[in-house]
Amino acid sequence: MDLSRESIERSDFPRATDGVDPAAVEAHLREVADAVEKLTRSVRRLAAEIEERAGVVEAAMERKAAPPPPPPPPPPKAEPEPEPPEPEPEPEPEPAPEPAAPGGADAPRLIALNMVLNGSSREEVARYLDENFDLEDPGELLDEVWERANS
Repeated sequence: MDLSRESIERSDFPRATDGVDPAAVEAHLREVADAVEKLTRSVRRLAAEIEERAGVVEAAMERKAAPPPPPPPPPPKAEPEPEPPEPEPEPEPEPAPEPAAPGGADAPRLIALNMVLNGSSREEVARYLDENFDLEDPGELLDEVWERANS
């Protein structure tokens, strides 16, 4: 059935003498036509809105269905810096030469005499001379120092 305004408001109805009031029928038909027209506009507006939303849903579905883009590649690994070569060990310094004993060959004699005069025992003086001087016969030197200290 055609629901257009023209179809609803048509006036080519057959006329009868004992029928309804034609003015009341026309008024009623105008009201129906207005309501149908309003409903038609609403349906068109809703159809357009549905179409628009369907497009949004469709785009979302496509994005969801499409595989995600691959992650960006990791930054290139920096090559480790080569370890610096181990420094060569510094040569050990040559031992400093023993300072020459004051007085040359007389130094052990003078030191021993000083120790005896300061009250050191013969064993203490012998041990000191042995540790600090390379003497061939310290006993002879000790005898000599004890004689001098007691004279």
